Amino acid sequence: MKKVLITSVILMLGMATYAQTGVGTVTPDPDAALEVAAADKGLLLPRVALTATVNTAPLSAHVAGMAVYNTATVADVTPGYYYNDGGQWVRLASGTAETVTTFTAQADPNNYQYTSENGTQTTISPDLRQIGDSHITKDAGPGSNGTSAGAGTRNYLIGENVGSSLTSGAANVFMGAQAGQDVTSGNSNVFLGAQSGFQATIGDQNTYVGTSAGSLNTSGEENTFLGYGAGQVITGSDNNVLVGHSAGLRAGNRNVFLGAGTGTFATGSGNIIIGEKANFSSTTVNNSLNIGNLIYGNGLDGPELGLPAVISTGNIGIGIETPTEKLHVDGNILATGTITPDYVFESFYNGVSNSNPNYKMLSLKEIEAFTKVHKHLPGIPSASEVAKKGGIVLNRASELQLEKIEELYLHTIAQQKQISEKDKMIKELQGRLARLESVVETLIR
Repeated sequence: MKKVLITSVILMLGMATYAQTGVGTVTPDPDAALEVAAADKGLLLPRVALTATVNTAPLSAHVAGMAVYNTATVADVTPGYYYNDGGQWVRLASGTAETVTTFTAQADPNNYQYTSENGTQTTISPDLRQIGDSHITKDAGPGSNGTSAGAGTRNYLIGENVGSSLTSGAANVFMGAQAGQDVTSGNSNVFLGAQSGFQATIGDQNTYVGTSAGSLNTSGEENTFLGYGAGQVITGSDNNVLVGHSAGLRAGNRNVFLGAGTGTFATGSGNIIIGEKANFSSTTVNNSLNIGNLIYGNGLDGPELGLPAVISTGNIGIGIETPTEKLHVDGNILATGTITPDYVFESFYNGVSNSNPNYKMLSLKEIEAFTKVHKHLPGIPSASEVAKKGGIVLNRASELQLEKIEELYLHTIAQQKQISEKDKMIKELQGRLARLESVVETLIR
């Protein structure tokens, strides 16, 4: 007995001195407090019957690092190795992957149940709301609506405080911090971007893409805003399409604005504005067109009648903001696509024109005969022909007019030659008459 006691004391002193113990080895690893070596034996941990991962039983307290083998199948624990993280038991993963045969949603939209290949059914509650410091669905949560997303249905909400005021809104997609935050009963809206549709409380069928896009449009419907701050200050407008950074900040209804800063101060309705920073000089213009602050239009009233075939009654201006005719141009017009009718002179002086071999200049007598029958000049389309074709090409009309002017000049030149010859003959006759009168007077005397 004395020898056993002395041996135990020596062993304990060795353990205290070196702080390493080897079982089955005399050279334990220097970094190990205990090393167990064996070729045909294993390490057997305490076998206990746990009651739940959150319960300490059958132990007295949660101790971080504690390891056991659980033998019970109860609550959320099954047989296997568990370690304690200081607050609950955590099951160690098995060496083989578990095959899931079914995965179904439960009545609680936050719960899912899966069945493994051995028939074991497990219910899980995946919480994807936050990863690290990044909010994925914080205050929105997984499921049809989320844990703090109001009472709507079939909404997809991602971002901090997204859709947090929903009461009955449905089929909305909100993504981005505070996107659709004040929406209560709006339906079928898509808000993508921080604070997009922020105060859109009751509007339906809006699509806002971009930070602060449509953020103050409380009740507007059927709008499409694309770009940072697009339609940001609008409070209740409908049926607008605004594309570009800060496009249509204050737009009315039924506007189409394309371009960064386009229509920034416009409050009217029914306008089409295209081009970066294109704006009207007046903020209250309605039913008007502006393309790049160069091409303007007014009276765009056709779409208001709801019939695509209705043609607007307004005018188009180039270089002028308030056109008064169907086409009002402030400046000169340069046109191409036609020829100058030099063939008239070529044919007259050379007998034939190389540029227009088929051209033939008619005499005044031929022109007179033609006009008596057809009631229009040769080579000029009649009123019925113009009406049938829906108009006449302006370049071609100018060419025909110049052709007739050149013909008039040639006829006038020919007539002038005849007049000059007749004048010469008249002068000769007048001279002869004067001489005859002189002879007659001499004879009378």
